[in-house]
Amino acid sequence: MRVDIRGKAFDGQPVLGPIAFEVGVAEAVALTGPSGIGKSTLLRIIAGLDRDFDGEITGAGRLAMVFQEPTLMPWRSARDNIVLAADVSAPEADALLASVGLADKAGLFPTQLSLGQRRRVAIVRAFARRPETLLMDEPFTSLDAESSRGMQDLLRGLLSERPTRLILVTHDPRDAEALATRRIHLDGAPARVMDQSAVKN
Repeated sequence: MRVDIRGKAFDGQPVLGPIAFEVGVAEAVALTGPSGIGKSTLLRIIAGLDRDFDGEITGAGRLAMVFQEPTLMPWRSARDNIVLAADVSAPEADALLASVGLADKAGLFPTQLSLGQRRRVAIVRAFARRPETLLMDEPFTSLDAESSRGMQDLLRGLLSERPTRLILVTHDPRDAEALATRRIHLDGAPARVMDQSAVKN
């Protein structure tokens, strides 16, 4: 997959400058940089949610995205959130929930789940779509250290079972160290790639 952005602006104000990089199959990349630098904007462009930019995104294939807050349908059960969004059967959804320790929560609504449980549902829902590229925007925000480590372990396990290209936006170096093989650091005004380096896991 190749990201080749020449520029992105909001109301005439440049936000992203020239940004170009490639992500290989089954490679995990962490996008880092100061808060407000444009990491989430870049991820939305890659996801196809923002098309008002100068440049091209090629080779991403089938995409799935996990947002900062679990975007679950509150009027649907955990099971139905997966069935409807990923077009899988109820038994498949139940198996996915069981794989992340939520076998007994399939019939519960999001308001009946803890934040960590909702995040697990959002992650397995994304994997249920069988994406070639998984985009994650600060998926462990607001979790305590122990819960965050548990979510990192969960994600590593899912990625090992189904190799997927991962692009992870994070402000936490521990997420990059735990999940990524490469770090791409954005900075400047407008933002651009200031550094790329391998991550030692």
